[in-house]
Amino acid sequence: MISPLFDFFREENKTQGYATYKVLGAITPSESSSVGNQLGSTRYDPNKPQSVEMSWGTKRLPTDFYKWEVEVTIDSTVDCFDQPAVLKHCYLTYSHGKQRFLQQDEYSVSLDQLIRILPLLRKKSTREAVLLTLNSSDCTEYVVDAEEVPAD
Repeated sequence: MISPLFDFFREENKTQGYATYKVLGAITPSESSSVGNQLGSTRYDPNKPQSVEMSWGTKRLPTDFYKWEVEVTIDSTVDCFDQPAVLKHCYLTYSHGKQRFLQQDEYSVSLDQLIRILPLLRKKSTREAVLLTLNSSDCTEYVVDAEEVPAD
């Protein structure tokens, strides 16, 4: 039986998209997964690339925020492990009164790099050193009410 996941990808992305989805599912403790710009969506745009997205780590973060997110862009002209990926790391930076400040750093990597660094990112002892070796491509700050942040 063919996976219904194939229905979300354009014809030229089916094999690589499905393989990427399975690889990410195997290497991440995903709590949420999706296909970006999927066929059948009301927001589907044939001129935009498709992607596979995985997210995990909600402890101590407000709803709709994940500690870790990965988005791998599907490009059928690029080898599966050379697919471009964006790794996002979100964390609380400080508190002030009834406000909590979050920072989300983005890092540009390949799927192959991601496979190699994920085990190191899971360990507190090596996480910061690994993140320092990556090129941060973006940084966004968010301010949320303290009530939105779960207690320890």
